Amino acid sequence: ADARCRVCESPLAPADRQRLERDDKRAVMRIRKAQTVDVLTAPPSLKALRCLTEDLSLTGVRLVSDAVLAAGQIVRLRCRQFDAVARVVNQRSRRQGLSVQYVAGLAFLTIHLVQPRGGFVSDRA
Repeated sequence: ADARCRVCESPLAPADRQRLERDDKRAVMRIRKAQTVDVLTAPPSLKALRCLTEDLSLTGVRLVSDAVLAAGQIVRLRCRQFDAVARVVNQRSRRQGLSVQYVAGLAFLTIHLVQPRGGFVSDRA
């Protein structure tokens, strides 16, 4: 579960890919969560792109950024809750006032949860 790539230190533990077969609906619900995530693209450009999450699940995340992420692109994501490698599944643009933002849906390929408890759901008695 804690295995890492010897070259780039990316996590190697596969992400859970559960989906309902019959109607292609998600087996894991999305949680609305806004947090900053550093997105690193493939070498040689390892400069981090700062993005904001809109929602996430154990299988993927939706990001908002000022830059385009191409469908099919493989990126590394790092934040307080997780370190992951993900594939960009879809991307669209939207107007936010006078500026344009880009919204991308990503599916986790590998993931390491930095905080195994409380990263997605927290509960108090």
